[in-house]
Amino acid sequence: MDKSTNLLSLPNELFLNNIFIYLHSIDLLNAFGHLENYRLNSLLYSYIHHLDLLTTDTSVVLINRWLFFLSFLKTDTILSLRINPNHFDYSLSSIFPRLNRLDLQMTEVCESISQILVSTRLKSLSITLTSEKPERIKGLTSFIWHFDSCLESLITSNCFILDKDDLYSSSSSSLMINRNLTRLSLDLAHICFAIILMPFVPALEHFELRLHNIYNQSSALKSKFLQEREWPTKVRLLRFIAHDQLMDTTSFCDFVKRFSLSLEYLSFYISTGQRFLMATRRTFEIHLLDYLPNLKSIDFCVHSGLLNFEIDRRHTFDHWTKKQIISIYYSRQYLTRMTIPFTFNRLEYVSNEFIDYHCNYNQSNFILSFSSIVMITFFSYEKLHLTLFTFIQQTCPSLNYLRFKKYCNLDDDLILNTKLIFSTVTKLCLSDVTSIDHSILCCLLSLTPNLKYLTARQCHLTTIDTNMLEHLLKITIIKCNSYS
Repeated sequence: MDKSTNLLSLPNELFLNNIFIYLHSIDLLNAFGHLENYRLNSLLYSYIHHLDLLTTDTSVVLINRWLFFLSFLKTDTILSLRINPNHFDYSLSSIFPRLNRLDLQMTEVCESISQILVSTRLKSLSITLTSEKPERIKGLTSFIWHFDSCLESLITSNCFILDKDDLYSSSSSSLMINRNLTRLSLDLAHICFAIILMPFVPALEHFELRLHNIYNQSSALKSKFLQEREWPTKVRLLRFIAHDQLMDTTSFCDFVKRFSLSLEYLSFYISTGQRFLMATRRTFEIHLLDYLPNLKSIDFCVHSGLLNFEIDRRHTFDHWTKKQIISIYYSRQYLTRMTIPFTFNRLEYVSNEFIDYHCNYNQSNFILSFSSIVMITFFSYEKLHLTLFTFIQQTCPSLNYLRFKKYCNLDDDLILNTKLIFSTVTKLCLSDVTSIDHSILCCLLSLTPNLKYLTARQCHLTTIDTNMLEHLLKITIIKCNSYS
């Protein structure tokens, strides 16, 4: 007769290579943490390096139980924690001095974050806010920019930890140099804030900057403002994102040039009313690339303004061989140039001309794909065609968010179509649209059967059948006389 195998008799290698690797740390603690076996517990606690309590139901699993488990973890274990501070239990504070990494995810701003961080010696901190618009989180600068800070990596998403109060006049003296910070990813309300911050991050190597048009101020900078400040000399990677605003091209180029001694990887997404940077491949080199001798890789998407009598310049990058380029000419409006593969998560100013793109590489088997795009903003005076939406449906498999800016006009072929759907789209924003026909709104709702979040003006919804909206999780109503 075959003997049954006892779980506790299994060798260490089997636990490590065939069981533990398939389970999250919380599942491991749930499954094995209660077993009173010294060998297995030692193996378990030495294996765990990360705990994700973001989705843990503390009504089912008491926080004291987690503390009991965590108390056995070795002090030299590299422990990271992921948690929602809005549901923070201060009993967890006992493990915070042992954390190397902390990931905070919030649905709304939590005022106690600074209190949570005060007892930590973190090397990596990530803060993500999932609200519709970025919001200010106060009280973190003294923890991050302090002479005794251990922080090496800081990533924020959809939230501001730096603002005017932290950076200007006498308040700027409260910032101290952080000589350990090498990786920085920030949302800021103006490019000036990034420039003022540079002297306080001398060891910076990876810098991602996302600008939001909060103050409606010009992005133009005086050269002296840039030159009079010390600048980190080790930045190898720069990612510059400026959505929903017009950047001053000269100021942008001057900002990037300050990293010229070390910059190897450059990625930028900007919209500008000036057209000289992307007019031809040579002007692109003269105004920017010639100043970056160590550059190894570049990705970009630039929407450039045009004069009314501007000619079609899609072909002016045809002999540029450093990267595959897609160029789109919007008659009497603007020119869009982007590198392929496309690496950004959104695309703005989309209209019917989008499908009439030109590629600098003449490849018969070339298939365009925008797998990284999750959000598209349409901007068109004319009616949008069925061919455009079909093209987007075929090339944007991860599309999640549709937004219309100022206008929302669809042609009859699209309105009457019953086959085309965007199954991945869950968000639709019409807050910037002054008026919309009833048939067009019905069409958009039919195109997006899995829609969960709708933002619209009050006047848009007065004639719509409420049955068409009952499946939505949230409807944000904007008064008709307000502007987003």
